[in-house]
Amino acid sequence: MTIKRWVTARVVAASLLSLPVALADLPSAWAQVTNPAASSGSISTATVPDVQIVVSPDSTGQWVVAAVYPIKVERKKAESRARQMLTLGKWKGNGLLFENKALERIENPKGMAPPPVMSSVTLSTPANLVNYADGTVSLEPFIRAYRDLNRLHILFLVPGTFTYRGPRTFRDSDLEMNYASGGSALTYVVQVKNHALGPLRLPRLEPAVATVAPSPAAGGETLGTASRFGIVIALALAAAGLAFFGVQRWNSR
Repeated sequence: MTIKRWVTARVVAASLLSLPVALADLPSAWAQVTNPAASSGSISTATVPDVQIVVSPDSTGQWVVAAVYPIKVERKKAESRARQMLTLGKWKGNGLLFENKALERIENPKGMAPPPVMSSVTLSTPANLVNYADGTVSLEPFIRAYRDLNRLHILFLVPGTFTYRGPRTFRDSDLEMNYASGGSALTYVVQVKNHALGPLRLPRLEPAVATVAPSPAAGGETLGTASRFGIVIALALAAAGLAFFGVQRWNSR
């Protein structure tokens, strides 16, 4: 099975379980931040992110956060970044889970590539990561916790009616950030320039440009912790896998 087929299967499985509308919006937002014509910044579009972070609601009112790496990383370091994120956000975290997932080998003109192993850390939090009142999301703790990496992709899946008023494009000596939206998917591509950066100078508010429409109810089903984490990991792996697959195709041309 190729990466493309594997990713497609995971996305389909996730959509059957929950978040069908959010999944439908994911390709649109992803295309905007990975298409050179759609971005006003100078961030390279042919690069796999050092980490793909997906933030998604669960059926209990909490948020599930999955950080997926395109390579195998040290467990201690991956968990340390996740805990630092909680500390910076002053959030309470539950059920922190570290995993390594091996993908299938990829066939290309140069032969069979070795199967990539992706590490992930997943947790849930009751913290208010999305502020519906002012149209913003809690972005800074993620950027600061993962500041030792070069390129971050951060995806928020936001249910309900949400008018985004947060920063869209930002550039200073510490980082470059581009934002794109596709329905209920809010996507950020962040290039870190200063790996010792402190508090960010990101503007908190900008004029509103779009309203996220409410999603259909998921049928009132309650998922266990493992199922909820599995959904978000599938979404994050899909995003990271799509980036990995795209770069493999780029390199084999």
